[in-house]
Amino acid sequence: MNNSLTFDDFPVLDKEERNYRQWCARNSLFLNPLNDILTNNVVWRDIMHLPNMIMNVKDDQKMRFFGLMNEIKQEFISSRYLFYESIQPRETEHFSDKENHLVDAFDFATYSIYNYKMRMTFRSLYSILDKVAFFLNEYFEIGIKEYDVNYKSIWYIAKKKANGEIIYKYNNPIKEKINSNWGLYGIYWIYKDFIEGKKTSPNPKITEISKIRNSLEHKYLKTILTIGEVKILKEKQKSFDDKLAFYISTEELYDIVLFLLKTIRSLIINLICCINIEERKKCEEANKEHKFIPPLNTYPIDEGLKF
Repeated sequence: MNNSLTFDDFPVLDKEERNYRQWCARNSLFLNPLNDILTNNVVWRDIMHLPNMIMNVKDDQKMRFFGLMNEIKQEFISSRYLFYESIQPRETEHFSDKENHLVDAFDFATYSIYNYKMRMTFRSLYSILDKVAFFLNEYFEIGIKEYDVNYKSIWYIAKKKANGEIIYKYNNPIKEKINSNWGLYGIYWIYKDFIEGKKTSPNPKITEISKIRNSLEHKYLKTILTIGEVKILKEKQKSFDDKLAFYISTEELYDIVLFLLKTIRSLIINLICCINIEERKKCEEANKEHKFIPPLNTYPIDEGLKF
């Protein structure tokens, strides 16, 4: 207990990168459990990934789960940086916004690439909810058809019509495993908020997220520049003339997207922990039966493939 832990410092090359990684660390946005308690540069790494996994030797797609996790991680990390870019101080409009003829509706709505980067971050993060569900469907062999997989369907045992008629059933082992896998249990409670949404979710931000997503995908969203703390989402929504739009202040949108970033980070970490627990169970079972399990070697992706 007297031995102190030592960590390698993160090699930061320039001021811009250092500022970005400091911001991530302050907001606990690295895929790194140490970032929940530390913010110095030893945690400036997205180190979490899947463990070595037990696969059937006849399986010709042994790396598919690692590929899907690469996709989930990269989407989160790219969204995180896109959001960071959207909130950086600026003195002038972006050159891409110049000579864009827009009509002033006299409601202080803001239109810029920075605002839309924040919206794109929201959309990208929300899509990870279904990607994690897709991962769980494949890993636990739930049996949901590809186009029916989403963050709601993985908790049921059948695909149904609106009138309740069963279209097809599937053997869902998740509820049997959830009490012995705290990572899976964590995923369930994150999804539970999104599934219940505005009905019974104890988290008020989930209701706001649902409204924003519906407006972004099916209506349209107006972001308003405000002075001071004006709660458009809850208090001022009906005071605007444009009934086609859903209004939100720039500060409220910032708070919602940051909350979603942190929620999706927790979801990814719980997914990785879930798979670690299941793979450890498989190893314990194999050891009891004295089976030899050759390792499935994995290697970091070449830096040349990150351009």
